[in-house]
Amino acid sequence: MFVQKFTLALAAVPAIVSAAPAYGGSSGSVITGPIAAKPDAAKLAEIAKQAGGSLSNGPPPSADLASPEAITNFQLVAFNELFETAFFTELIANITTNKPGYAIGGRGYRGKSKKVLLEILERVQAQEVLHTLNANGALKALGSEQIQPCKYKFPVSNLEESITFAATFTNVVLGTLQDIQQVFAQNPKQSAFVRGVGSTLGQEGEQEGFYNAIRGKFPSSSPFLTTSVRDFAFTAINSNIVPGSCPNKDIIKLKEFKPLTLVTPQKKISPKTKELEFSWPAVQKPSSIVYISGGSNVPTVVDFEVNKKKSDKKTTFVTASFPFDVTDGFVEGLTIAAATKSKGPFKNAGEVSKDTIFGPATILVESDL
Repeated sequence: MFVQKFTLALAAVPAIVSAAPAYGGSSGSVITGPIAAKPDAAKLAEIAKQAGGSLSNGPPPSADLASPEAITNFQLVAFNELFETAFFTELIANITTNKPGYAIGGRGYRGKSKKVLLEILERVQAQEVLHTLNANGALKALGSEQIQPCKYKFPVSNLEESITFAATFTNVVLGTLQDIQQVFAQNPKQSAFVRGVGSTLGQEGEQEGFYNAIRGKFPSSSPFLTTSVRDFAFTAINSNIVPGSCPNKDIIKLKEFKPLTLVTPQKKISPKTKELEFSWPAVQKPSSIVYISGGSNVPTVVDFEVNKKKSDKKTTFVTASFPFDVTDGFVEGLTIAAATKSKGPFKNAGEVSKDTIFGPATILVESDL
């Protein structure tokens, strides 16, 4: 894919970083300084070697393939890849500098030495840089403004939380790329984009298998991965952004929902039916909680009960059944929850998104090995 102007800048601020694949430190990453506005061939070759492959050497997409939906697709991909690049850059920095919670001793981390784990993450880091350049290069070729980095705040404080967080957002990416493929496929002129998205989807799946396995979970969680929609992904990414720090995210014409928070600790959720606790801003009352689980399962709609003792004028706390059953509408791995205006019924994730007030909440349901 043709690459045009794109800047990645570094701000080494603990827990809050600019979208900067710029910190490799002593870890050995070739991404050790700001990427040039237009990386020269030598720098791109270094990144490609670290990533295990290069950007496409084919021609860029023709400008006559541009459409509002195609532009939105590539904008969201770039927006997400910037977020992922920043996350892995900070994670590599934290491990390299032995930040408290990230230091890896002589026994390694879950069977991986510090050196090996850094090599794995550095490859992912470089791959995310190329994903970003690829999406922004497509936007440039289609005559659209490229997406610029924001500043991010990651909800993690140690290595274990970081790997679990990576597993969670990668699951969301896997679901969202399904939606992006479908959007492209609906326009015969843009069907050629489907193959490229599919190659990225598979690559993200390889990452997910690693994040699962190193945490002692099944590498492949289910036969059909949970789908998502672009609006859910856009909202999820925004929850990790420092308000007011994005130069041009407003050009992305997607919805940003009010937050739905999973209050129940993730560690207490296992592959069985149980009650879950959620919260949302006390600004509107939805009718139901809806769960999206699997690639083409019909969404599951449940009622909720308000916890009047815990709720106040700012926040509403509720409990709702989570009727997990792998034989009936649920899969291990990711489940997406949303609070909707109506009780449906909903045929698919797209219909849920159109009716959503609060969401998405991400739920990982996993079996230990």
